[in-house]
Amino acid sequence: MAGQTLERKGPHRIIRASVEHAETLKLPSPDEAIFTLVILRTGTVTAKIRQTLCYIKAPAVICINERQEIQVLHEEHAAYSIVYFDPVFININMTIHALRSNMSENFIDSFGFFHLSPFLMEDPEKLYISLSDETCETIESYFLSLQNELDAQSDWYWSCRARSYFMDIINVLERIYHNYYVQDSTSRCSTRPISDELHGILSYINNHLDADIRLDDICERFMMSRNRVERLFHKYLNLTFYDYIKSQKLDRICYYLRFTELRAKEICSRVGFSSSQNLCKFFKAMTGTTPNAYRLEEITRRRQLIPLIRQADQPGQDRTVGVEALSENA
Repeated sequence: MAGQTLERKGPHRIIRASVEHAETLKLPSPDEAIFTLVILRTGTVTAKIRQTLCYIKAPAVICINERQEIQVLHEEHAAYSIVYFDPVFININMTIHALRSNMSENFIDSFGFFHLSPFLMEDPEKLYISLSDETCETIESYFLSLQNELDAQSDWYWSCRARSYFMDIINVLERIYHNYYVQDSTSRCSTRPISDELHGILSYINNHLDADIRLDDICERFMMSRNRVERLFHKYLNLTFYDYIKSQKLDRICYYLRFTELRAKEICSRVGFSSSQNLCKFFKAMTGTTPNAYRLEEITRRRQLIPLIRQADQPGQDRTVGVEALSENA
């Protein structure tokens, strides 16, 4: 594969993921069945993606699946940060065959298959994702952390941390779409665009959940009154400013508990809590349960669904998942 296949020094599995900085977009050979996440930091690229001509200006992200339906026609002053990965890097059960199978919504949610929706969506308008400079900096910081973990492999826990940083990148990409649209209260199946003002505020909040964000800081940064900011949140989200921040912190905590093995101490630093005790207190107040109980419940739920993923996988392929491997991808 492009870059280097890195093998974990442990009993569970091989980690097929690598990263590189480049000035030319290089793709692995099609028979390797590798996905590619391309972060265009500077410059422009003209490419044909799924037969659609795209002019892509930095900063932007291109999500390329194993079918590699992309042809680069011209690059100008381009600088890339690239992640090459097998989907099982995220979850040992996330084979390409399973990803492309007709799974139930409950199954997709339980195993986190939605993480790779940017790579699998067919909408021509979502072939690449434009970024703000600030969001690009956030993604690049996760990329550098991922690179460090893959290179250093400092302890037995490195693969979990590496996976978590990569999932942070994917999470940012998903939030970009959802920040532009909110559920229409008049219909369960439709969305409506939010205002540019609120989009800017939401992007800032989601890029700084590790900080202590206050309403006065937002007002000063975006040159709005407190009443104006609160009205925007109520109109489009039916939430107060601080309720939205709490909901996003809770979502991020649940995300780490469900799909990584990050310890509470490491989760704290990513969602702006000063101690594990404060995080646990917040989580219990919001959910009525403890972080550890929530994580164990999610692991149990996935164990019950393992037979279904075996059915969805390629015929004849043995993908028995032991307790250790399943726990590693909790």
